[in-house]
Amino acid sequence: MAEQQQFTSDGYLAEGKRLKHLADSQTDKYKQSLTYFEAALQFIMCGNNFERDPGYTDEKAIRMYSDTCKIIKWLIGIHSGSEGRSNDKKLAVLCYRFQALLNMRMYKLKRSATTKLSKVLNDHFKSSKSSQQNQSSWNPSSKYSETPSPMSPTPSPAGSVGSVGSMGSQGSNSSDIPSATTSSKMGPGMNMSSGGTMVPSRIYHMMSTYMTNSTYCLTSIDYWEQAEALSQENQDFFQTVQEQCGVLTLHSSILDLVQYSEYCLCKLKAL
Repeated sequence: MAEQQQFTSDGYLAEGKRLKHLADSQTDKYKQSLTYFEAALQFIMCGNNFERDPGYTDEKAIRMYSDTCKIIKWLIGIHSGSEGRSNDKKLAVLCYRFQALLNMRMYKLKRSATTKLSKVLNDHFKSSKSSQQNQSSWNPSSKYSETPSPMSPTPSPAGSVGSVGSMGSQGSNSSDIPSATTSSKMGPGMNMSSGGTMVPSRIYHMMSTYMTNSTYCLTSIDYWEQAEALSQENQDFFQTVQEQCGVLTLHSSILDLVQYSEYCLCKLKAL
């Protein structure tokens, strides 16, 4: 296999833009898709350089990876249909694996911060639960509250679901994953969830960030499982790639992904 040409971050970015503009002008949809994928490989090499350069923050790499995912998501929409040709399905598998590894990489870049958020949130909710139990352990008017009045609100399954927030999709991902809890402003430093539970704004924003970061991992696994299922239709093709490039896993490096993808592209162009 040809060795990956080395560029600076700016060089990879410029080459990626050149290839993307070339793809924009191509009329053959299949060839256009392969060129877009080549551009995406240059963009993630740019992101990989951002990671390794102490002059850039991890957020810079994450933004590059996230923007690149949008290109690949578009390709998946074109080539993942059940009626697609064999080559379309092979490209779709490659796209799913690409998305899986990029989302896992973004999760790993956020993992340390996400672990810290998890600890802070767990401590907060344990403290809140303890406080609520202490408040309810003695209530001078409790003897009057045993029989609800006609106007008392009654709990319902719908109310229980609503109290933990809404469900939706996150970012550039195709799967439905819980989004951050929706809220309405209750005053300085407080938010209220859609079901009426008040939380401090600081905690609310930490919950939102935690959900966003966790979504990367969940989406990665979802894409990987889709790739595994679809690859069964072309086992011989991917077995040949594996023999040449080695096994690609969810924990493979960006460089491993690029090498694997470039070999797949060479074979797809030759078919």
